[in-house]
Amino acid sequence: MDLKDVRYFVALADARHFTRAAAAVGIAQPSLSRQIKKLETELGAELFHRTKRAVALTSVGRAVLNEARLLLAQAETTHHVARAAAGGERGELRLGFIEVAAFGLLPRLVAAFRRAYPKVAVKLTELSTTEQVTALRERTIDIGILRAPIPSQEVESVPLFREPVAVVLPSHHHLAKRASIKLAALRNEHFIFHSSEKETRLADEIAAIARQQGFLPQVGQHAGEFHTICSLVAAGLGISVVPHSAQAIRISGITYRKLTDPEIAIDYRLGWLRGSRDPVIKAFHSLV
Repeated sequence: MDLKDVRYFVALADARHFTRAAAAVGIAQPSLSRQIKKLETELGAELFHRTKRAVALTSVGRAVLNEARLLLAQAETTHHVARAAAGGERGELRLGFIEVAAFGLLPRLVAAFRRAYPKVAVKLTELSTTEQVTALRERTIDIGILRAPIPSQEVESVPLFREPVAVVLPSHHHLAKRASIKLAALRNEHFIFHSSEKETRLADEIAAIARQQGFLPQVGQHAGEFHTICSLVAAGLGISVVPHSAQAIRISGITYRKLTDPEIAIDYRLGWLRGSRDPVIKAFHSLV
């Protein structure tokens, strides 16, 4: 059944006159007659009683009229939804993010995007940078907030922001009296770093810089999340180095201090699979 024929049927049911109905849909009256006859043949039943002056719906015509109207309305809705989705105004955005982005950047971006595109559903998944590259490749996420450098030429990206790091230590620690702390001052401390299952790049960078300064960090504990790391610091099990935004974690008994000499910064990027033309991805990229 052609939607065009359904539209002709509804027009004739409303006008109850072939000439007026033909004018309403913009075709010649003989063409309208042929299309209605074709539709009746397809359905195997007459839809109209015909006279020289007018037409009237048969019982079958009356039975299918409401369904025909619903069908046309649904087709119109589908058309509007498709146009909105093509413009990035409807659909779903699957956004991957590294843990630290949840402390400040992620809530602001998602809130702004939902205000701008209220009909796009946002699905969030926390993944390391390496895991996001795999997820982008496998198309289980659409776009991600990752840490640079991104280990794949398949991912296209733009810079988001650059963030310094901070030392988190017990509030009673003797270094807590300082406004900032040099890495060399942590020579004799026990470090708490991310576990191997998570993104360990920051720990690797700290270790590499420490070796350049003549010492190797003593790692006493590992944990899978920054919240857990800060809890272990509060328990007096060591100190750690965390992204500046992790200071949003408020736990009694810990203090944050800026790490200097050297100043270490983390570069965050927005990344998506190279060549992707999804309009929702484009909309999020443009907003960011």
